[in-house]
Amino acid sequence: MSGLSTVIRDYRRAARAAAAADRRPRRQWRRVRAEGEADRYGRLIEQEDWAALREAGVAERGARRNDMAEMVRRQDRLARLALAIDEAAGAARAFRSDARNAPEPPVPLSDELRAALRGAGGDPDAIEARLTEDRESPRGIDRDMRRTLAGMIDDVDAAHATALAAYAGARLAEMVAASALATAPTPADEIEELVADGWRETRSALRDERPRSVVWAAAASLARTAERHLIAAAENASDGSIDSADRARATLRAAVAGRHLAMLARWPESVSDLDDWREAAGGSWRSAYRWPAKRAIGPLLRNPAARHGEDLVIEGVVGAVDVDHVRGKPVSWVTLSDGDHEAVAVIEYIKVDSTGLVPGTPARLAGTWRKERGVGGDGPGLAIDRIAYADLAQESFADFVNWQIRTSYEPVSHGIAAGFGWKAGADGAGNQLRYRTWRARPPRR
Repeated sequence: MSGLSTVIRDYRRAARAAAAADRRPRRQWRRVRAEGEADRYGRLIEQEDWAALREAGVAERGARRNDMAEMVRRQDRLARLALAIDEAAGAARAFRSDARNAPEPPVPLSDELRAALRGAGGDPDAIEARLTEDRESPRGIDRDMRRTLAGMIDDVDAAHATALAAYAGARLAEMVAASALATAPTPADEIEELVADGWRETRSALRDERPRSVVWAAAASLARTAERHLIAAAENASDGSIDSADRARATLRAAVAGRHLAMLARWPESVSDLDDWREAAGGSWRSAYRWPAKRAIGPLLRNPAARHGEDLVIEGVVGAVDVDHVRGKPVSWVTLSDGDHEAVAVIEYIKVDSTGLVPGTPARLAGTWRKERGVGGDGPGLAIDRIAYADLAQESFADFVNWQIRTSYEPVSHGIAAGFGWKAGADGAGNQLRYRTWRARPPRR
């Protein structure tokens, strides 16, 4: 076996060993997710044991923070390797170019180049010999190393995302417990502004093409600010209003997004650029989803055909929530009352109570009014809309963030076009934990 082939073989062995070491925690996390905390949260919520739920969330939060810290340490090692490969490959290309044009045997590799090659997992003597003999191109060496490195990086990113999703679930468990234990709503007027300040700093760092270290610092600061106020936001949401519930969900969203972006910003530019984030940061902070005009329920019911096919919003308090299967697919019905009249809203393919939209919560629903619902009975009703964050991400930074972090946390599960209160109790905000819908299902790898 040639010297360079030996180098590449040994490099592959080391890379496989490192990648396997990175995968072991992921297998462990899968077991935890499948048989551990999510099931435990559900049992504690059903038992309404809020003190135990809070303790479970705190313990899981600590464990997942340790997991994410370990992924950061692995990330640092891979980042150093990526930089060494960049330097070694560049130097090797220059060396080979000089060697082709040299009338005499080339000068031996410099100490600096030898160090760079060793850092990239290569044998300087073997590489010098192969380059001089023109039997192997630097491009081939570089391609082989980068392919293996990319797989290792993907594993670290996937492991971090898994840990971040579990961390988001743990923080949500703490928030659900805090809102249930709150004796009175906590004032939280400053929370929204503090989180907004953190977002402004983060967007500015991205939009103004500032160094990655600045982006990392801003994102990490955003996460810390949001995390400090999660419990207060949840206690404030115990008042049951839509606005306070939106604030609590937005605070957790900021904590998760800050950690997600901070992880991305730690990679070298050659590994993971921030171009998508920088471009999106120039868009509007407001969602590109435009809520239609609100319509009173009474007139809609008196003349259902007048608004047929119109996109609109209805508001009220949720009455009954029913889920059934029609032709093999789940269909949810929600009744919404304004005190005098009651309308029916329908959504297909979703068990809507899994989002936390349950009887007794105030709600705002957007969708298309139908004079005949068509699915699940006769009579007029609202076909609830779903927000296509993937499409809207091209226009709005807020929607872009929602799309990027969806596999770790979704403020409103399934992207339904709804705003609703944060209801304490066995059937309420904790349903995202009971049904494991606080994050979208990650794509298969």
